Amino acid sequence: MQIAPSILAADFARLADEAAAVAGVADWLHVDVMDGHFVPNLTIGLPVVEALLKHADLPLDCHLMIEDPDRWAPGYAEAGARNVTIHAEAARGPVRTLRAIRAAGARAGLGINPATPVEPYADLLPELDMLLLMTVEPGYGGQPFLDLVLTKVRRARELVAGYGTAIWLQVDGGVSEETIGRCAEAGADVFVAGSAVYSADDPAAAVRSLRALAESTSAEGTSTSESAGAAESASTAVAHPRMKREVRPNIRRVVALVLHQRRPLVRKVVRVTGAVQQRFDQAVTFVRALVGQEFPRLGDVFTQFLRVRHVVGHHGAEELDRVIRLQIRRLVGHHGISRRVRL
Repeated sequence: MQIAPSILAADFARLADEAAAVAGVADWLHVDVMDGHFVPNLTIGLPVVEALLKHADLPLDCHLMIEDPDRWAPGYAEAGARNVTIHAEAARGPVRTLRAIRAAGARAGLGINPATPVEPYADLLPELDMLLLMTVEPGYGGQPFLDLVLTKVRRARELVAGYGTAIWLQVDGGVSEETIGRCAEAGADVFVAGSAVYSADDPAAAVRSLRALAESTSAEGTSTSESAGAAESASTAVAHPRMKREVRPNIRRVVALVLHQRRPLVRKVVRVTGAVQQRFDQAVTFVRALVGQEFPRLGDVFTQFLRVRHVVGHHGAEELDRVIRLQIRRLVGHHGISRRVRL
């Protein structure tokens, strides 16, 4: 388990001192580079990173939330950053850029936003040293943690394990003493914490506390999973027909719940955001989380929504409503749910 305090929450006028405050207890110093284009906020760039490298004892973990990472990312590695993460949503040539980062002597990471599915990037895992899953919308510190991303963290852990590679799984956003345990249980092993560290009276003590919580939860989760897996195997062998009968009503209830929530959600998001693309992302995130919490195997069905962004961007909320109804019809047909469910 590794802790990476984020200087986004630190005092920018005292960055060297803030870095020193966690030097003896943290594993990395996380640097959020924002350009005001890929995300709405503007923070620091390569000149500040170069200056910080001269005074920081911890290795720098540079998280590039910028519009053209293919152009700029290798420079951070060449400057001395030990890890450089680019965003999947921004990179035009991710394989080339990730290889350039590695060639410059740094670890290469790929970041994914909350509404972006992880499965399309599974084939890139051999090119990565770290996969970063955002647990808030990128751009600002101090945001509340998005529990809905935990399902994706679990899926990412499965993908990494399937490739058999030593890839770190990092979470960034809203990580605190209240949330780090859930992240560790889901499979994360590198934790970015900003406000939870630098808003504390003693940042070093905060880092120690976070590490202890992550390690204890991970150990408990491993033991529980092994016991649960053995119990599930035994019960499945005896009672599989009964389990099939119990699953079908659960699916029907979930679909009914999605249908019930659909229109109020669209109205609420449209009213709050006023932006077609943003309301679509939020609706997708909500629906996938809703299904994933009630019946995890159905959560992946809704990743198809992300493939019609361009349609929604042109036609707005009515098209969003049509797409949701279409996908639910497909879900109903695939799982043999009664057609009497009103769409």
